[in-house]
Amino acid sequence: MNIEYVTKEQLIENNGDKDKKFWILIGNKVYDVTTFKHPGGKIIFKEPGPCADLEEEFTDAGHSNSAIEKMSNLYVGIYKQD
Repeated sequence: MNIEYVTKEQLIENNGDKDKKFWILIGNKVYDVTTFKHPGGKIIFKEPGPCADLEEEFTDAGHSNSAIEKMSNLYVGIYKQD
């Protein structure tokens, strides 16, 4: 599912609570990780809230080119800040 832009409201709505979809933000791009089985375990947030950009954590974790390629299958759209 690719949409052009993802709003803050959509990102908040898809926060993984109560069987909702689980979207994350990495470098201003939104990914649907609802069914993704992360090989390193649970995805960690640097700050509370669904609008926390995880780019620094993603980069610092040293993800391989293969991991980055897999992200394209999870891409939803670009985060459009208010």
